[in-house]
Amino acid sequence: MKRFNSDGPSVGLRRLIGSLVLMTAWCGVGLAESPSKPVSFANQERRRIDDNAVWGSRERVNKAGVEATGSLLEWLVVHAPLPADEERRRADSDSQQTQAKFQTSETPAAAQKVYDDLIAALPTRMRPPKDQSGTATVENAERHAWLVGLGRVYLDKVWLEAVLADEQTGRDQLAFVIANELGHGCLGHARRRWQRTWLEEELQKDVERKELLPSERAKKLKILENLRGVGGLLEGVYTREEDYQADLFAVHLCRNAGFDVENGLDVLRAAAVTKDRALLNEPPPRTGTPPVEPEIQPNTTHEQITLASQPPAAHRLRRLRLELDGLVFGEFGLFEFNRETKSFTRAVDASVPADARAVVCIHGMESSRDVWLPLLNRMTEKPAAEKLRLFAFQYPADDSLARSGQFLKREVQRVFGSAKQIDFVAHSAGGLVFRWYAEVASGEFHLATFLGTPHLGSDLSRLRRLLEVVQFVGDLPLGFDSALQNAILDGRGQISFDLQPESLFLTYLNRTRPNLHRDQYAIHRGKALSRTRAFVLQTSVDAGRVALTRTLDKESDPLLTKFKASALEALVLPQEIVDGDLCVRCDSALLDGVKLVETHSLKHTSLPRDAGVISLVVKRLIVEP
Repeated sequence: MKRFNSDGPSVGLRRLIGSLVLMTAWCGVGLAESPSKPVSFANQERRRIDDNAVWGSRERVNKAGVEATGSLLEWLVVHAPLPADEERRRADSDSQQTQAKFQTSETPAAAQKVYDDLIAALPTRMRPPKDQSGTATVENAERHAWLVGLGRVYLDKVWLEAVLADEQTGRDQLAFVIANELGHGCLGHARRRWQRTWLEEELQKDVERKELLPSERAKKLKILENLRGVGGLLEGVYTREEDYQADLFAVHLCRNAGFDVENGLDVLRAAAVTKDRALLNEPPPRTGTPPVEPEIQPNTTHEQITLASQPPAAHRLRRLRLELDGLVFGEFGLFEFNRETKSFTRAVDASVPADARAVVCIHGMESSRDVWLPLLNRMTEKPAAEKLRLFAFQYPADDSLARSGQFLKREVQRVFGSAKQIDFVAHSAGGLVFRWYAEVASGEFHLATFLGTPHLGSDLSRLRRLLEVVQFVGDLPLGFDSALQNAILDGRGQISFDLQPESLFLTYLNRTRPNLHRDQYAIHRGKALSRTRAFVLQTSVDAGRVALTRTLDKESDPLLTKFKASALEALVLPQEIVDGDLCVRCDSALLDGVKLVETHSLKHTSLPRDAGVISLVVKRLIVEP
């Protein structure tokens, strides 16, 4: 009999568990405890359910797994994309199995209209091919909806008829359910299972080669074991984090497509109440902060089997409530700069009168308030700034930018009597946090200055792949400092989705709105490389591609040959490097309607620290007598 060991369940047991799960459940927002008919709640009931969900039980999660990056082969295997023809073949196969199992029929026009509106609101790069998209209605399904392939959504007939009969909130609930499934496809979750299976099959073929040396076979068996590890325990079920990501994607997509998000969330509320009727009770008086930080479980507890299952609806609702309400807890918020000690102290409630002038500085991705010390110290040297109150805003630097923007508004309302006299200075993604505060949440301000803000996004995924592969081809003079390199490599949270060009977040943020006050904005952007340096760097990268190609061509290992395209594809200079500050393209740093624009020969991380930039910012903020 197979037994548990310190690394978790055996491969055989993992596969057995995966098979059992696949026979009893599908992925999808249609939770097992969700009622078969849609339920709508009054605003007062929503308030009670949401509040009780936010203050509910703490999540329990496993430690995150570590990706294999110790060798070129491991890196290639981890990052090898599923070939397009292979993805299409497997998607078609899954769809055929679904149609063989269920009796399907054409989707009602009203439901198809909801689907079409959501597809139209997707970024172009995320829209599935026409022959891989669409909806179908099935008889006697066990879920409200589920995704097969790249964009095929199957809907339970009974639930669909009931939800369409609710003229008040039905379309919004249907939109949330479909958007959630599309999120799993657009974010690559649906592809994950096929990709992992394909990689396992390719590795298994190679391991079985008779001419393979024992040392090489052992190495590849280890990679196989990693691929079949805790992260792939339940191959047919989305992970908890993927469910949370799809929920947030659904909220953003529904909002962008014009659906009522609060109506849509009644799907999760109904599932949560079905599981726990006490959520409908009037909440008691609250003190302290809710238990929103997950409890991390060590992998040695063997709890990965239970923890890998779909998260409760109440936990999913809590995550979305934190997003929509801008709720952030812990060492975050507004901190006032002490001129004497040169340190920060959490800002006191209602501590700034309405007529006082103040400056609020907002850091960027994977940064902190300390990045503003050079600017704040310079301002304290100016006699004209003696009465100016100085603050820094600290937010979760890898989290949702929309949530942080809402959080900024809550903090401004907590500390300031009025925001009309506040000047904001923002670096990088912090500028997008401010813009959400000012343009979406209608927060007041006096002046705003942006330093290297990617108003049109930054292709962090391409930059990350480039930085990762560089370690295998030798030193290339990319010019990245450690702070910027670490920020790009570490930025894998919601911010990595928000910053992608044409993301749902940026699409909504960049909509034309009245009273944008762009005349109160100023932009400072960086261009790190001259034409000569850009040419030299491009030449170096081209040489690196040639060297890497020769190295891979000499290898007899069929896996390196099969996956070498992954490394070669990553060894390309993005525009963020060629014509930008190594993180943000020059054109992305611009914003329509802003006339005051300065371009500096600086890297992204140098903008808030450079003496010349600081002098220009201080001159704009302080009116000398």
